[in-house]
Amino acid sequence: MASLGTGLRIVAAASLIAGGILAVAPVIAAPTTDTLSTTPKNDDTASHFRNGKNYLKSGMLDPAIKEFDKVLKVVPGDADANYYMGLAKLGKHEDQQAKNYLAKSVLIDGSNPAAREQLGLVSLKLDDKARAEKERDALAAMMKKCGSNCDEKLTTAFNSLDSAIKSGGKDNKTSSLMIERGRPGDVIYKLAVGEINQAHYQKAIALLKETEEQVGPHPDILNYLGYANRKLGNYDTAIRYYREALAINPDHLGANEYLGELYAEIGDMDRARMQLAKLDQLCAFGCAEHEDLKRWIQTASAE
Repeated sequence: MASLGTGLRIVAAASLIAGGILAVAPVIAAPTTDTLSTTPKNDDTASHFRNGKNYLKSGMLDPAIKEFDKVLKVVPGDADANYYMGLAKLGKHEDQQAKNYLAKSVLIDGSNPAAREQLGLVSLKLDDKARAEKERDALAAMMKKCGSNCDEKLTTAFNSLDSAIKSGGKDNKTSSLMIERGRPGDVIYKLAVGEINQAHYQKAIALLKETEEQVGPHPDILNYLGYANRKLGNYDTAIRYYREALAINPDHLGANEYLGELYAEIGDMDRARMQLAKLDQLCAFGCAEHEDLKRWIQTASAE
């Protein structure tokens, strides 16, 4: 067994949630001392693993990180646990830590396209284009191996990373939403983010609504619905979606930033500054969302 997820499926297959995309491929064995089978029968590692995934799916990043940290203290060489911890760190915009966890996951189990995709995207964000290209090439090799029988999710991962590399990583949105493995919502959501990156906002809205039908309300989906509507000039609709996202997760960095940008865009500078103050509280050591909104406000104030 290469990962805790593999072991847990033997214990409770129907109860596990696994986000991202996963191609059917042979699993590379991890050190046997790091598998769930070596832990005591009364160990609650599996419970922490499930809890972490559920928190992550709900956008509750801090509790998710605490749960995955408990798992990794028991099985530090587990591919799935490192992958999900990487996703949680991405959500917190702790990009270097996210990269480290994702790289470890890929090292343990190179067959997970989702881990390679996210590792490539965060590497690009950290100006490590060589690593991003390495992960894209690995995905291309996986596609070559499966030929015309490739899983659609593998193709989606490759296209997402390849598009980001070709665009230089500029203004590319990443998908942090956790969706149950194998459900259509997974691929649909990633396609929606891809349409946003290409400024195809009407198509993105349709795909995001389809995703919401599959997985229910989620701050990431609502945030992107707000973003796409804002880009189309549907400001009232965008504000409603941003507020719905923040009602679920008041600390959602993206929704706080984009709502502030919308206010700056329509000339409501007082409310824009209120959103900047909120981000100032959330980002004690600084974050990209705070800096981006600050530039928006400065530009709008100068006009």
